[in-house]
Amino acid sequence: MLRLIKPVISLLPLLDYSRYVFTSVVLFSVNWLWGPCFMRSFLLCTSIFLGLAVPAAGGKTVDADSLVAMPIDVRNSGSAPILCQAEIAHWFSLDLARIPPGENASLDLRFDTQSGTWAAMNARGEALPVERAWCGVEGHAYETRWDLKLGRSRPQPQQLDCRAESAGLSCR
Repeated sequence: MLRLIKPVISLLPLLDYSRYVFTSVVLFSVNWLWGPCFMRSFLLCTSIFLGLAVPAAGGKTVDADSLVAMPIDVRNSGSAPILCQAEIAHWFSLDLARIPPGENASLDLRFDTQSGTWAAMNARGEALPVERAWCGVEGHAYETRWDLKLGRSRPQPQQLDCRAESAGLSCR
């Protein structure tokens, strides 16, 4: 049964997870109650349907026409590389910049002035909504993170000077 689920699981990063948590619970419950013979064909048909029909509605992007570039400049004054990331879609992070020691980087974040939503552009040019963003020591970016202040009302460009310290990353 696991080999039937794996193709669907591989599509989940493209989709909205809340639908699949409920669907998975229902399918596994039905499988336990009604037996493996019926469920194999039912699960296969359902997996194919979900894999083909739902992706068109699953990924939500921000309207790129109303976005304004809001630069956040980060300088790495420390001795360890810094990695800046943005959280999108609850559990996924998108790399914004890798900053070697002594270097600067400008994070390409956009702000929707109408909705108050922050966005990051992916490789396909789609504006993905950002829930939060941080910078941290590369290799342990989340554990050593410094959360970037992404104000929802009248945000301003930021200039940060960051360095790795014993407790994590420190920015001013």
